[in-house]
Amino acid sequence: QQQIIKSSVIQKPPPLQQNIEGIITELPEWIQSYRRWHDQKRNEFFRDMNNNNSSSDVKFLVVLCQDKTICGGFSDRLRSLSFWLRQADITNRVLLLHWTKGYPLESFWIPPKGGLNWTLPSNSVDFPSFGPSSCIYDRAKVIMGYDKKKFEEALKDNENEQVLCFQTQAYMVVVNRVTSINTYKLFFTPSPKLQTYLNDVSANKLGLETDSKYLATHIRSQYPLTSGWEIKAYPNMQTNPHIVKQWAENAVLKVVSAYKEHYGRGDPIPPVYVTSDDQNVVDYLKYNTTQRDSSWPVILGLESTPRHNIDLFEANDPSELYPLFMDLYMLVNS
Repeated sequence: QQQIIKSSVIQKPPPLQQNIEGIITELPEWIQSYRRWHDQKRNEFFRDMNNNNSSSDVKFLVVLCQDKTICGGFSDRLRSLSFWLRQADITNRVLLLHWTKGYPLESFWIPPKGGLNWTLPSNSVDFPSFGPSSCIYDRAKVIMGYDKKKFEEALKDNENEQVLCFQTQAYMVVVNRVTSINTYKLFFTPSPKLQTYLNDVSANKLGLETDSKYLATHIRSQYPLTSGWEIKAYPNMQTNPHIVKQWAENAVLKVVSAYKEHYGRGDPIPPVYVTSDDQNVVDYLKYNTTQRDSSWPVILGLESTPRHNIDLFEANDPSELYPLFMDLYMLVNS
């Protein structure tokens, strides 16, 4: 039986403006140093380019999500961010993120002021374009795959290439939770339209104020039940309701237990924001669970809001994908 549960304690809803300097000081020294170097070199390269000076020796590592390629779901696209950051640091390359499949990443996230600017300036017309299967121009090369060792070898074998491009779905790196969250905050803050959506949903649908305290948990229920390498079933609330309900209730109780252990058992239990890849799970936890003793909290969630697979769903507007970014933003800001 395979069960995937992600839980975190969240102190309060995300602020409009992040204290980026405070976040930076909590990051490892190598990330702080790389951010300063990255800012200097990125600005130097694009300043020289705009002044028609093409002699810059600045090198780039570009993480791509391209049309007609498999970029992976939301988690697959982001979980290797720390790996790419470390490789860019080791190889002295400026790290950029460039999504062209569906909607640009900038439709949802932008670099925070004072954070790490991963964007490609819109006026940089002479910077290599990124086609369906490769970086165009002789000075760029694309590497695809999922093996950490192959990526590291590719970086070493192509060390003289000015621009190296990698697909987003890649090696997963497990890092310290605080470092992972602060790295996210170093890279991303909501776009103005997404921030408006976050504010509206937090206040009007969840009833959360700026200083509200709450917990959060994510139940990824639609994973296969396996025996060895054999897949027995893909459980959901229709085919395997008992299993999924047990997973969901356990996720809530786990995050409540973590809160009590950390803050003491005398404090009132804050409400729990629940998200899942199956909106029926949120509906069940909010309205139908039989868990009603003193350890069961108030459940918050968007049960009528589908979470589409960002790689498979063809959205007519970026706002159709906002719930995905809402969930991660709520989970991360702890």
